[in-house]
Amino acid sequence: RNFSDMGIYMSGVSSASQIVGNYIDNFDQSGTGIYLSASSPAITGNQIHRTSSGIHAIGASSPTITGNAITNNYRGIYLDGGGSNSATAVPNPVITGNDIFGNTYVQLEVYNYGTSNPVVINATNNWWGTPTPVIGTHIRFSSAPQSTLNSSNPASTPRTGPVGGNIVLSQYYFSPNGDSQKDTTAVSGTLNQSVNWTVNVRTAGYNTIRSYSGSGTSVSATWDGRNGSGDVMA
Repeated sequence: RNFSDMGIYMSGVSSASQIVGNYIDNFDQSGTGIYLSASSPAITGNQIHRTSSGIHAIGASSPTITGNAITNNYRGIYLDGGGSNSATAVPNPVITGNDIFGNTYVQLEVYNYGTSNPVVINATNNWWGTPTPVIGTHIRFSSAPQSTLNSSNPASTPRTGPVGGNIVLSQYYFSPNGDSQKDTTAVSGTLNQSVNWTVNVRTAGYNTIRSYSGSGTSVSATWDGRNGSGDVMA
């Protein structure tokens, strides 16, 4: 969290490597979640949120990207071909079974692949926030032919577990002193599927002092600075 450049960086790494089960959240859509240069790791079961690009690959990178939630970034996945017409010199990942949605600019962008590049990227069976992803909206080809990517058979529902989208806190600092000025703070946001949810307020020692529960795709809870007994917490 709170990195200026990259969360995870790999260069010249083989397919024997793995990036598994990480939570990467940079809060302000800056930096790159996972950056690959001529690297082909298995990228599995990660949550990547609020970065500039969730996954950015350049050069001969052929990672297997499966079972990840890539949401609320500027770009979800960014593949830069460097203008090459060689299938072995551009990113050629396998992108299947992921939730790639809610990214503000685009979910997946294929950039600068040569016009005669024969590569066909497998991007099937992903959830794009809709069962009918639109070329130019959800998936973009920038200086790259549309033949470079196969996004057929999109998933009709999310493939991973519930994922929060745009979870925000109304006040990072508040003063519950009854003067009607910043007496409370509110947590709100959305989920990608309907579930029973719980928001816990915890101390620095990780002790729960207040809990709020609900169900559905909307999360909303307002804390007045008090514990369950009504005592104001210092």
